[in-house]
Parts: sequence; structure tokens; C-alpha cells
Amino acid sequence: MIRFSSSIVHPIKCTAFKERQIKIKNFEINYLKVGDGPHHVFCLPGVMGTIWSHFKKQIQGFDLNKFSLVIWDAPGYGKSIALDNDEALDKISRDADTAYEFMKALQIPRYSTLGWSNGGCVSLLLASRYPRVVDKAVVWACSTFLLPHELNYYYP
Repeated sequence: MIRFSSSIVHPIKCTAFKERQIKIKNFEINYLKVGDGPHHVFCLPGVMGTIWSHFKKQIQGFDLNKFSLVIWDAPGYGKSIALDNDEALDKISRDADTAYEFMKALQIPRYSTLGWSNGGCVSLLLASRYPRVVDKAVVWACSTFLLPHELNYYYP
């Protein structure tokens, strides 16, 4: 027999949350931190995605007494801006290192990640480079390798 909870989840008003900015390397990173739970989850949107376009439902649906969510606008996207010309060719590698420094600056020593699309690639690289800080990595809709003809999309 399957028993479902009788509790009803009411969507949280997103206007109650305040985005913040922090300087990491040569970026002004825009982010949102919500929840008071002991398990920290770092959410990484895909290319051209933002806090709200890719993670609004997670912000509204997670039990914020069990989880603390940190969601960023990836460097160069959304409200996260480069403070000088950013000519990095390997943005996934750059973002993984920036993500590590970002969470360190927020004084969050261990966390899980949720990575969508390009954010999933960043999440996997972050977990492989810094395994002592990433507890679990959940990714979806991300490419784990590129075929030779696909390189033209990234490096024309």
C-alpha cells in the first residue's frame, strides 16, 4: 500500500527573497540564499539561465527547514557581471573554479549540487576537482562529452 502525505505545499512568494552580490575573482556574482536547513544545496543554472528561470520551482518546493539553497547567476549571465574583459575559452573550467571560490567565500564548507544543462557540466567538474566539498551531484540535461563537430558551437 502506498501512502501519500496529506500535507499541502503552498508556493512561497518569491518576492520575499533578496538577491545579493559578492565579488569573486573578476566577477560580481549575483546569488540567492534561502532556507535554514542543515543540508546545503548549490544550484547551477544552464547557459543563459538565471536563478528564477531555472530554479524557481525548487525554491518554492524544497523544504527550507531541511535544506538551505544557494542559487547563482553563473559568471557573465543574468545579473552576474564581469568586472573586466573575460576572454576565457574554457568557461566550464572557469565556472567550476569560480563556484568553488564562491561557496568558500560564503563559508559553506560542504554541499550538494543541482546542475541543469551547462550548470550540470560545471557541477560535475566541480565535484571531480574538489571532492572534499561536494557531497552529492545531481545533474540533468548536460553533455558529458563533445563530438568533434560540436566543438564548432563552442569555439567557432
